[in-house]
Amino acid sequence: MLNKKEKQEILENLGANLAQEKIVKKNKFFALPKQAVASVLLTGIIGSQGAQLAAADVQEAPSLAQTTQVDTTNETQNTTDSSNADNAGTTTDSSNTDNSGATTDSSNTDNSGNTTDSSNTDNSGNTTDSSNTDNSGNTTDSSNTDNSGSTTDSSNVTQSTVETPTHPASPQTPSNLDESLKADSLTFSNLDGFELPLLSTLKTKNDAAMLSATLTRLGFGYSDDGKVDANNKATYSNLSFINEVYQEIYGVQLGNTQGELAKSGKIATIETAQIGDLLVWQNSKGEITQSAIYLGQGKYILSSKEHTTNKWQKETGVHIETLEKKTSAYAPSFAVHQQERVLTKKGQTYIDTYAASFDTKANPQTQAFIDEISKSARKLASEYDLFASVMIAQAILESGSGTSGLASAPNYNIFGVKGAYQGQAVNLPTAEDNGSGGMYIIDANFRKYPNYEESLKDYVSLLRGGLSGNDHFYQGTWKSEAKNYLQATQFLTGKYATDTQYNKKLNSIIAAYHLTQFDVNAALDVNTQIYSEIQNLPQAYRDEMKLTPYDGINYNTSGSYPVGQCTWYVFNRIAQLGGSVDDFMGNGGDWGASGLAKGYDVSHIPAVGDAMSFAPGVAGADATYGHVAFVEAIGPDGVLISESNVKGLGVVSYRIIPDQIAFSSDVTYIAPK
Repeated sequence: MLNKKEKQEILENLGANLAQEKIVKKNKFFALPKQAVASVLLTGIIGSQGAQLAAADVQEAPSLAQTTQVDTTNETQNTTDSSNADNAGTTTDSSNTDNSGATTDSSNTDNSGNTTDSSNTDNSGNTTDSSNTDNSGNTTDSSNTDNSGSTTDSSNVTQSTVETPTHPASPQTPSNLDESLKADSLTFSNLDGFELPLLSTLKTKNDAAMLSATLTRLGFGYSDDGKVDANNKATYSNLSFINEVYQEIYGVQLGNTQGELAKSGKIATIETAQIGDLLVWQNSKGEITQSAIYLGQGKYILSSKEHTTNKWQKETGVHIETLEKKTSAYAPSFAVHQQERVLTKKGQTYIDTYAASFDTKANPQTQAFIDEISKSARKLASEYDLFASVMIAQAILESGSGTSGLASAPNYNIFGVKGAYQGQAVNLPTAEDNGSGGMYIIDANFRKYPNYEESLKDYVSLLRGGLSGNDHFYQGTWKSEAKNYLQATQFLTGKYATDTQYNKKLNSIIAAYHLTQFDVNAALDVNTQIYSEIQNLPQAYRDEMKLTPYDGINYNTSGSYPVGQCTWYVFNRIAQLGGSVDDFMGNGGDWGASGLAKGYDVSHIPAVGDAMSFAPGVAGADATYGHVAFVEAIGPDGVLISESNVKGLGVVSYRIIPDQIAFSSDVTYIAPK
């Protein structure tokens, strides 16, 4: 409990910093509950100095010209939590209340204390884009921020000397989550495994304009004439999609026919394709049949009548697909390298509003926090129609990677939720806004959980159950509604938090730690039967096995793979059969990305003799490192694999992976050289 003198010192610091920031108020209002007031939770050590905040009714401020830092660790290292804390360890709250009385943060303060809202927000809390994008899921917000100077640095901080406590195991008692909120079917992201990269990692800023312009159109419909549909929404033919993107960001049309598109630049191999290059399909007669724009990460975007490479997805219109092996019937024939061009004003806008512009640096403390909560977050998100990537990113941002006073033992409140949980609460001082900019200190109760898992469950209840009187308040974050994590984070901006940079901070954290790996549906953790002997396999699969069984020899003479691990076995199995893979492909789940980078044929279409890389958590793969196996045969309803370290280190066993997983974007196939 603070004494009178300590409270007065905090108020004086708050007042000094508010005056220093020269906050500009506009005659606008954010879509907040009528009774909402801004409050600041003084997390961690209450004596933190220099608290900086803006009242929740402040809608606009000068655009951010200086470097902004978002720290994802707390204690002495200055945190920015996703209730938009400043670097002095404060968090802001506008008291959105859920059905159980919980309150969540929605204040508009950035990490340096500057109010950065320059977006137009409608009454539903959806941020609209100044670049005139539509409601279909563009990934840019409208804040006028100098994104090239924005950094989210989670390594440039003073590290705490306090060890992260060991958290108690989750209770085995049934969850108090409402079972009716569970998803009734699987929903897959329309990004098809693509993850928006950090702005700072792109080769050129023009790449950012290309990615934003193409992803803005993701989900638009297909038509041969490329005209608007009955709802006055644009549709695209294969040709018009490419031309409109290039016209918008460069002011050029690449061609009036597919043949002209193929001649719009220098012919190149698929392996050398860069972001923005064209991929071209040519039939046996030499006719150009379709074209696409390469996005990087082995993904491309196009408008077509159907999804050609994945038999489990049948999109029509603008969608993302994955590059297939050269030998596949679905593989493009060649790439067309595009020259560097000068951006239009609209193209520059896409860079200024790029949705992952904070230069986030990964650090071990945050990674340890991710390791601790990711398994539960993934399971809950999969069951309840949410994005685990967004859930984890919010937890990182709000709790200082679990190190804030509120998030640490024995409180475990990683989302800053007020109230009481099963009668348990922790009383902490908060700074309240009296409605006219004056601040005063009160003590308030915040929910106290027995462990992280219960905090995660309570968060799920909030996003799936909504607020009192509005069960669907956070509906725009649901997988079935948002379609991808970028749309979900944009929806949260102006709803969960009024910070107009909120989605960019979350997206940057997601990119830095590759959190989309946890968006893999937990339902894909199938309990496939493990066979120790070939003779026990179903006859239909035994009949398809044509390769000599593994001879047990260690061909990995460099010792690059630990003996007996899945990676060691697949390397040896391929070498035994006369093929080769690199000695340093990484963890099992990394082989797809490593294969692309090293020039291997990588696809989502299995072939006998391929290495099969599983994303973390898929089909029993390790939740952190993923898994890799060897394709022995293609059966009537699945893919037969051999693998090691499922039944024990160095023990070879067999499984049949059902087609629903084998042909999904969560599995990649690497053809040996």
